[in-house]
Amino acid sequence: MVGWGRLAVLLTALALTLGATRAASAQEFTPAVRAKAKARIKKARAAYEAGNYDQAVVEYQAAYKIMPLPDILFNLGQILRVKEDKPEALKAYRKYVESEPDGSHAEEARGYVISLTREVLPEATRARYDEVKQAYEAFHDKNGDALDAKWNAVNAQIASGEPGLEAQLDALRDELRQRSLPAPTIDEAATRRALAKTTRTTPRDRTSTRPLLKKWWFWTAVGGAAAVLITGIAVGAALGSGDRDPTASLGVLK
Repeated sequence: MVGWGRLAVLLTALALTLGATRAASAQEFTPAVRAKAKARIKKARAAYEAGNYDQAVVEYQAAYKIMPLPDILFNLGQILRVKEDKPEALKAYRKYVESEPDGSHAEEARGYVISLTREVLPEATRARYDEVKQAYEAFHDKNGDALDAKWNAVNAQIASGEPGLEAQLDALRDELRQRSLPAPTIDEAATRRALAKTTRTTPRDRTSTRPLLKKWWFWTAVGGAAAVLITGIAVGAALGSGDRDPTASLGVLK
C-alpha cells in the first residue's frame, strides 16, 4: 500500500510532468510562427469587417494551420455561422469544445453546437431527433450517464454528415424505451404458494392403479362372452340332432 508521503511525491511529479509538457507545447510556436499566424488573423479580421466572409474563413483556416490554437477555431466557427455555413460552423464549434472544454468560450460554443446540430438535419429527420433528444434527457436526469456515449455518437454522426443517422436514431430510441419500462413486480407470496402446491402429494387415482382382474368391467365382459359361447354351443347341438343329410351340401356322389 502506498503511503501518504509517497503518494504526495507521485502527485507532485505528475503535476511537474504535465507542466513541462504544456511548456514544451507552448515553446513549439516560435516568434516567427506566431508572427505568421498573427498576420493571417489580422487579415481575417479585416476581411470580416469588410463583409468578405469567404476571405475571412480562408485566413482563419490558414492561421490555424500555422498555430492550431482553440480560440482560432472559435472565431472560425463564428464567421461560418454568420456566413450561414452551418455544417462547417458546427464542426468548428465541436472541435473547439473538444480541445478546450473549460475555455472562456466553451459554454457559448456548446450552445451553438446544440442549436446547429438540429438545424443541419433534414426537415424530415428533426421530429425524430427531437423525440429521441427528449427521451434521452429524461433518461439522463433519472439514470445518469449510462447512454451518454451513444447520444454523443449520434451528434458526432450528425456533425460528420455520415449516412445511417436515421437507423442510429431509431436504435437509440428503442433502447431508451426499453430501459424506461417499469421494473416488473414479483409476488413472492404467490410464488411460495405455487411452490407449495407442486410439492404436496396428490391423492392416488385408485381406478388407474387397480389390477385388471379387480375391475368390474373386466368380469362383466368375461360373463357376456361366456353367455354368448354357451348359447352358440346349444344352438349347434340342436341343429346337429336332426335327420338332415350331412352330405347334401356336398352334392350326390355317383
